[in-house]
Amino acid sequence: MTQEEYKARYYEVGPNGQVPLWTLQNYFQQSASTDAHTLSFGLEELFPKGLGWVVTKLQMEFLRPVTLQDTFVVKTWHCLSDRLQSRRDFEISVNEQIVARGASWWVIIDLNQRKMVRTPQAFLDSNATNPKPIDIEINPFKRAQIEDSQLINSTLVKVRLEDLDTNGHTNNPHFSAWCLGALPASEVENLAIKDFVINFKAEALRGDEIDSLVYKTADNTYTHILKRRSDGKEIATALSVWRNK
Repeated sequence: MTQEEYKARYYEVGPNGQVPLWTLQNYFQQSASTDAHTLSFGLEELFPKGLGWVVTKLQMEFLRPVTLQDTFVVKTWHCLSDRLQSRRDFEISVNEQIVARGASWWVIIDLNQRKMVRTPQAFLDSNATNPKPIDIEINPFKRAQIEDSQLINSTLVKVRLEDLDTNGHTNNPHFSAWCLGALPASEVENLAIKDFVINFKAEALRGDEIDSLVYKTADNTYTHILKRRSDGKEIATALSVWRNK
């Protein structure tokens, strides 16, 4: 388990004075990288072998916003692994009060072949000493159920150099930013994010053009689809649930 303290930088805070979801994802990812290194399966160990971690699903729950004035602590730990994937949970707290938490699922890929590989046995052997998963109901959302739903907006984004990570593809927080960035301001101006689930289905590489589609599927609930324009392939689907401020 790793616990690290952060304070948001001025340029990371949005016009509402709050730290956006995708920035919190970046901090979680930083702590996850640190913790993976303590288990001897971090970037430092995997990258020389041509391997890397890739997140396949992320679920986040928000209890209250994080603001510019807050010093916050990110706690993360590896929960369990099987032959194909690993689960990592996290909590974000301010003054020892949890303000956000979540669960994530990861696989190891061969960076040259761009294919998933089995979880190494040494990592599987570390399961016994791991903390239990957090008490959060796992949302089964995977496929975008948009039948009879209203398409409320579509935005085109292009993958830039600054979007890429060490694996050479778009860093996962950018997917979340593209999803939520397509939401019309008029839809959520009086709302605050409550829950967010995103499934990552394919890579997005430099130069790719991505359509970010938003459907209203229920009151204060939106389904998001990121679709690569060149071949029409869905690269991610997401669900955002909002509450009144």
